[in-house]
Amino acid sequence: AAMNPYLAFSLLINAGLDGVEKAAKLREATDLDLYKAPKETTAQLEKLPGTLGEAIDLAQGSAFIGRNIPPQTLEKYLAHKQQERERAEATGEDAEEDPHFETV
Repeated sequence: AAMNPYLAFSLLINAGLDGVEKAAKLREATDLDLYKAPKETTAQLEKLPGTLGEAIDLAQGSAFIGRNIPPQTLEKYLAHKQQERERAEATGEDAEEDPHFETV
């Protein structure tokens, strides 16, 4: 489930500009080994989507993404990702693995 790099860079740049315009404060750095950190510590951290489905749902509901990606582009991209998800579910494949790479 690879991300389109052009969309990713566009969103990163616009997120930075948005933060500058709003004088947003940076969150405190998390300087710890997340694999070894206690669950009490990691439970307090904001999590990224764990699945392609969660990512699609978040993108569809994101006002920020809606403001920064043209509606037709976003609609087509999310429809493609939804097809990718459904195809993986129908075949029992892992939707999180990139189908474009061969397994050695």
